[in-house]
Amino acid sequence: MFYKHWKKIALTLTALFWAACEDSTSAEECLYGPPSYYGLPESSDASEDGSSSSEATGSETSSSSSEAAKSGSSSSMGKLSSSDKDWSSSSFSAVYAPPTVFCYNDTAVNDSGKVFDIFACENGQKYLRNPFQNYPDTPKDLPKGVNENALSPQMTKNCTAGPDICIDSYTIDKNGNEVPTGGCFPTVECPDKAKDAVTCTPTDSSVTYFGEDYSANIKKMWKEEAAKHDAVAKIDSVKETLAETPMCLEHLRMELDQFVALYGAPTIIRNAVESCSDGSTKPSEEYAKFLKMKEEWEANKPALEEELKKVYEDKMKEIEARINKCLNDDL
Repeated sequence: MFYKHWKKIALTLTALFWAACEDSTSAEECLYGPPSYYGLPESSDASEDGSSSSEATGSETSSSSSEAAKSGSSSSMGKLSSSDKDWSSSSFSAVYAPPTVFCYNDTAVNDSGKVFDIFACENGQKYLRNPFQNYPDTPKDLPKGVNENALSPQMTKNCTAGPDICIDSYTIDKNGNEVPTGGCFPTVECPDKAKDAVTCTPTDSSVTYFGEDYSANIKKMWKEEAAKHDAVAKIDSVKETLAETPMCLEHLRMELDQFVALYGAPTIIRNAVESCSDGSTKPSEEYAKFLKMKEEWEANKPALEEELKKVYEDKMKEIEARINKCLNDDL
């Protein structure tokens, strides 16, 4: 008959425990909650006490749980100190964890297939995420390994106290009277755990390119050089029609026919491609910057072609004007 009211009793005990955490000197209590036997008939002594109380009073609630309910019925709940219970005689044991444990949102499934929202901590402890709302009908319905007590954010590195949840509830004392056990209970908020990070390793690959191929200014120089080359051919054609070549025309031809080195050393991107743990590949940071620059270059290429055409025409007009001036001055 005890399990009929176990959720109400657990709510009261957990609320008392949370109030005690601020003053408690026991780190184990704040991290793991009060021992699981506390208020629940898990030890033989507790079972015997629960049985005798029920037989003596005929009530569905044990006297020990009624006393716990009474202590939590008033709005000014008393704080539970570690000195109020002889923890050394308890069968409950937990490994002490300093306040650097990380806990994350997770889920767990019980034997019947029901999914529970839980907190999973890196030290192996698991807690119901909202125990004040999500208690199953009996403790046996909890997923294996999930603690029925509440997680205390004071003993975690990355969890914080959330908004209180207020519940109206009551239990029956040994005299058949209703004893309020509801109240406002704290909640905990923990983050979701990030998925396993994908790691990438550089591969033995390289990409070579000339920076001049992606420079608008260099492209304009090439167009001017092309105009000069074509002008040299035009001067040679004009010279064939003249009996004597003017000196200014010879000088102009020599000027236009000078070689200009436009290419520098190539740029080599080593380890350009990386192989990742999820089976994918990706460009290295340097190679990714080059690919982005190349993409932008290709997008702007049509407008640049129009500009380069004008550069060539303007240069040819300038050279033709000098050729005509030289010929006219020699007459």
